[in-house]
Amino acid sequence: MLKKQSNGHSDDEELTLINVGIHIVCGGQMDVHIISETHNAVTCSRCALRVVFPRSVKTYGDLRNWLRGELNLE
Repeated sequence: MLKKQSNGHSDDEELTLINVGIHIVCGGQMDVHIISETHNAVTCSRCALRVVFPRSVKTYGDLRNWLRGELNLE
């Protein structure tokens, strides 16, 4: 599902790809947004958590592996 959403800070718009669940820490809605030609972001509607990742990441497994590499947990 794609929907246009104002970011509240400018006239720019983001495209929300999908709601991916509930943030276990604060209970907010977690959404995936297209933020550029090369990157997406997972954001929380309640606590403002934002994780930016390459658009080449397509699955939860890809995201976990990418995060492990970014955090040097390999």
